[in-house]
Amino acid sequence: MKGDDCVSEMDCGCFVQDEGVIPEGELYVTTNCSNKCECRANELVCTTLNCSEHSTCDVREGARYCYCKKGYHGDGERCVNFIDCLDLFNANFTENGVFMIKPLDWPGAPIKVYCNMTDGGGWTVFQRRLDHSINFYRNWTCYKEGFGSLDHEHWLGNEIIF
Repeated sequence: MKGDDCVSEMDCGCFVQDEGVIPEGELYVTTNCSNKCECRANELVCTTLNCSEHSTCDVREGARYCYCKKGYHGDGERCVNFIDCLDLFNANFTENGVFMIKPLDWPGAPIKVYCNMTDGGGWTVFQRRLDHSINFYRNWTCYKEGFGSLDHEHWLGNEIIF
């Protein structure tokens, strides 16, 4: 029924508790993102949704789905790390700033780096001097591990650069 009038069964859609009517052909993702369903011939046809371990179930722009966490990109079911600052730049990140990357064959967790997205874009900044507020006269261990604040003055670290 639509008001007092009957409508064609094909125009009814699928009813989902707490969500309402899902129109024919539309997708519906369950609250915990465990299933994705499509309304077909007034029946909800569901399949398992395999979200990446690097994603989170969220509602964005009115659509519930698996969305990749910060530092990762993909479709939510497959989320991958950014390899370097150029990879970020090519994914339309155009503001300078601190980002998480995981270079190919990097054995550890993703690392934070400062990316310069101007001057051609996609540059990983090894050393940054702005106002000389950080003393760069340091021992070998400091240069090996890195020092300073990535969003200000810093040396990235020889281990990461290598």
